[in-house]
Amino acid sequence: MNGLKLPMAMSLLAVTLAAPSLHAAGEPQIRQSGKISYVSGGVSEEARDSLQALAQGFNLKLVLATRSGAYLSDVGIVIKDTRGQRVLDAKSDGPWFYATVPNGTYEVAASANGATVRKLVTIETQSQNRVDFRWDD
Repeated sequence: MNGLKLPMAMSLLAVTLAAPSLHAAGEPQIRQSGKISYVSGGVSEEARDSLQALAQGFNLKLVLATRSGAYLSDVGIVIKDTRGQRVLDAKSDGPWFYATVPNGTYEVAASANGATVRKLVTIETQSQNRVDFRWDD
């Protein structure tokens, strides 16, 4: 019986040590590209709750869905300044994409389902600007 205790203890230790990293992998990861911080996700209700907890730190929220309301993920996001320079080129991991961008006017292009939708957004304050992108089903 003593011969089984060590392997069982080692297995329990491995699971215990892995648990925090498994939980952390499910948390949204804030990324940085130049002056822009961003985070995305929201495929599950739990993921949307995690993102909502971070939301107040971002001044731009993109919602990515079909016209019928089905959420989309794996959406290409490109943000350009007024000179046409790319300030962000990213992929959204889910239907919610948050970013912190400097004040100014930007063209936001979102690509999904073989189509790109472009919208202009002006960021003037730190309050959050919400932009909805919709694609045909």
